[in-house]
Amino acid sequence: MNSVSGEGGRIEDPGERIDSYLDELLLALRGRPREARRLLAEVESHLREAIDAHVAAGLGEPEATEEALRRLGPPSAVARGLPPQAAYRSLLSQLTEAALLVVSLLFLAAGVAAVPAAVVGLTANPRLVTGDQAGPVLAPGRCQQLLHMLAAPSCTQALAAHHLQEVIRDHLLSGWLGFLVMVAWWVLHVHRRTRPAVLPAGFALTVCGTLLGIVAAFLLAVSIPDVARGTDSIGGLTGSGDLVATGATMMAAALLCWVALARQATRPARALVS
Repeated sequence: MNSVSGEGGRIEDPGERIDSYLDELLLALRGRPREARRLLAEVESHLREAIDAHVAAGLGEPEATEEALRRLGPPSAVARGLPPQAAYRSLLSQLTEAALLVVSLLFLAAGVAAVPAAVVGLTANPRLVTGDQAGPVLAPGRCQQLLHMLAAPSCTQALAAHHLQEVIRDHLLSGWLGFLVMVAWWVLHVHRRTRPAVLPAGFALTVCGTLLGIVAAFLLAVSIPDVARGTDSIGGLTGSGDLVATGATMMAAALLCWVALARQATRPARALVS
């Protein structure tokens, strides 16, 4: 049978498979139309020669077509003049760069949230940040220990201050971790910038802005109604005000990604105007 299985289980003729590949290559090509036509003709000629060689070696026409296309590499890589191995390495590098950028900004935003969390905890209700229940019961020894450590007027206030310190410390540790991941991202970004790209420009910023925006929207949607109702704790696990602060800083980070993406997209136009 001279056919292969296409998308959705559809049977695709080897000739159609080649035409689909050439169509994708045409969409990925940049430059003058004459150069695009020349490259398409060269690629098609190379493909058919490779298929004939595989058929002569004993493969069926569908299998020979798939093997020739696999060895040639994805259309985006061919359009940029990359061999298949280099294309896959570049793809992996770009995906890793995007992942590092997302993780670093997530942790950095959580670190910056230490500022509004500290402000709310020190000037308003610390339970909004810590998520503590009102009137906790403490053993006498623990109560005296907290009073000695924090010089608070009551055990309840001492416990709230202690937990507030822990929450702020966790935020700051997240910020330091985000900084370290950002350094790793920058090293990879500078190293990869000298190599051809497979994915379109702005891919990392698009992924970053989208994922950060989703996480921020979720945190704000969960926490804002509880703050409006005067609920300090969400499930007894964390403070509703702390989640609002974290969600707000992550939304700010997402907006920064989108602004950077917009500037990157309009850079050629701004260069022409100047």
